[in-house]
Order: sequence, then C-alpha cells, then structure tokens
Amino acid sequence: MFLKFPDFQYFRYELKERLERLAIRKWINQNPKIIIGITVVSVFVLLTIVIGLLSGGKAPKIKDYKKAWFYDLNTGKLFIAKSDQIPPIDAPSGPLRIESPSGPLRNGGPAGAKAYVFSYADEPNESNRFIGFLETTVPRAIMERLESI
Repeated sequence: MFLKFPDFQYFRYELKERLERLAIRKWINQNPKIIIGITVVSVFVLLTIVIGLLSGGKAPKIKDYKKAWFYDLNTGKLFIAKSDQIPPIDAPSGPLRIESPSGPLRNGGPAGAKAYVFSYADEPNESNRFIGFLETTVPRAIMERLESI
C-alpha cells in the first residue's frame, strides 16, 4: 500500500484567487513610496535590535565593603571587624578556648572566624540573618600568604 499525497493544485489555485481578489500586487505597484518607507523602517528596527543585543551592557560594579561579619568561636555570636583581615582574628571574648570533658582548655589562638551572613529579607534585622558558612585559615597558610605579598 503506497502513501497517497494530497493534490496541492487546489490549494495553489485557492491562494492565487484570494491574492487576486485582494489586489495586493496592484496596490504595491501603485504605492512604491509607502513600500520603501515600510522596508526602511523594518531594516532600521532590525538593525537596532541586533546592535542592542550584540553590544551588551556594562558589567555591574561590585561594592567593596570595609567591614565584614566575623563569628566568635567562644561565645557563638557575630561581631564586625575590618574586611581585609585574614581569619582567624582576635575576637572580643579573647583567645580560643576549647571545652573538654575534664574542663576548659586554653588553645590560645585567635577565636574569630569570618562568617558569611545571609538574609531572606530586603531589610534584614537580627532575626532574619543566618550564617551560611565560616572561613578560617591554618597558621601555616597565613604565613605563606603573607610571604607571597
């Protein structure tokens, strides 16, 4: 059984008849200035869109903050300090204290870790903030970083 394709002669005839009834070709021949104007405007709009898409915009400026959030490992509270400091930094509660079952031990290192604080509100207050993660550095890495500067 072979597939039988429809006869497109009928569709072509219908399309030709409708175009002749509308007399579009005759109207185009009688009004060339309007057609040229429409063409120029269309090309101008198309070029404007293409240039706008290809040119792109300026990259947004990132604000450089002078202060940053830090987390006191002894008290579990946030505090603000200069953002250019490399964690761990000195915390308001003093040196780092590690608790053990036999009692508090003194580690002696700085107790401030950099905190990445986020909020789910446009105008955050203390109850809308939460700590995403903490950042600190081992002493050897701090020395290597300072030597490379």
